[in-house]
Amino acid sequence: MENTIKKGKFTFLIYEKEDSFVGICKETGYVEADKTSELVMHRLVNGTKAIFESVSRNPKLVRSINNRPPLKYYILFYLIPIWYGVKNLFAPVEFEIFNQSTADMYA
Repeated sequence: MENTIKKGKFTFLIYEKEDSFVGICKETGYVEADKTSELVMHRLVNGTKAIFESVSRNPKLVRSINNRPPLKYYILFYLIPIWYGVKNLFAPVEFEIFNQSTADMYA
């Protein structure tokens, strides 16, 4: 689905990397890191809102809400769930995927 100024869907992946957490927004290419997954999620949502608000003020930036992350993070977005699934076949999974519509962001 292509995001527009009026409607969109954003998908976030948060995973643990050594002593921090890294979050990726697949649709905007926005990447954040912090000490807890909650802080990363908060920063991802706020950063994505800021991108969306900038596009709302300047429609010429509409490509920003349909921008893929750098190749490294794009690959990680799809490989991390598989990697954790294989690595922890009988253990709890340690990654989170969130879908957020623009309507939910402003609720």
